[in-house]
Amino acid sequence: MPAGARAWLLAASAAAALPATAGGDAATARHALTAALETSDVRIGARDATWRAQWLQWDLRGAHGGLFAVVERRTREQAHGELATAGGHWLGERWILSGQLESGSGAAFVPRRAGEAHAGYRLGPAHTVRLGYRHADYPGSALRLWSFSSLHYRGDDEWEIGYRHGSTSTAGRERIAFGLVRGQWACGARWSCGLRLAGGENVFGADEPGFDTGTGWQAGGFLAYRLAGGHSLRLDLGTGRGTRFRQDSLTLSYRHAFAR
Repeated sequence: MPAGARAWLLAASAAAALPATAGGDAATARHALTAALETSDVRIGARDATWRAQWLQWDLRGAHGGLFAVVERRTREQAHGELATAGGHWLGERWILSGQLESGSGAAFVPRRAGEAHAGYRLGPAHTVRLGYRHADYPGSALRLWSFSSLHYRGDDEWEIGYRHGSTSTAGRERIAFGLVRGQWACGARWSCGLRLAGGENVFGADEPGFDTGTGWQAGGFLAYRLAGGHSLRLDLGTGRGTRFRQDSLTLSYRHAFAR
């Protein structure tokens, strides 16, 4: 899965910020555990590498809000880093507020401190606009990223059109500017699926600054199956290309939603 896809899987606060009706099991479970494994084949210039990540997520949802926490380990060749994330969301009559804090250690590709805040406003029962900001401190650099999204819901189906704009404080000061489209929908009684596409300037640097990937794109999709008893399995596939950069990835995740 391309860099930044953990933000799609964990939703970079967005998944936590969605209305409770936007999750198939949210109405029948208060809390859930998710375990995931990710592997990526990467090429930087002429050098090939393998990146891996594992994480465990707990989330709690109610009618008017929720909390979540994630512990993650990232590996790139012989370097390792750990990241802990905690956040939550609140659902009002019109407003949807969410945020998260992160603390990392180990390799330089893991942020030492990071935070996000999102504010969404319901224009109607099926349409929400959202503004967000992310700041992350890495060894030797910092990321500042603004986000704007327009989201549309139809039952459990969800569609997003968004734009991200920001920069890093590295010596070369990378500029980040890209658009994205994303959707997920029911594709059977127990199946759900989704697609995403992002393209622009330094689309990879939005998650992990440190090298300039130039103009590029990311694309991916997922297929999930709900088993009986609150269990579900999900497969994510992703690919992306940038200037002298390529990444192809696969993520497997298992989720158990506990009954009330």
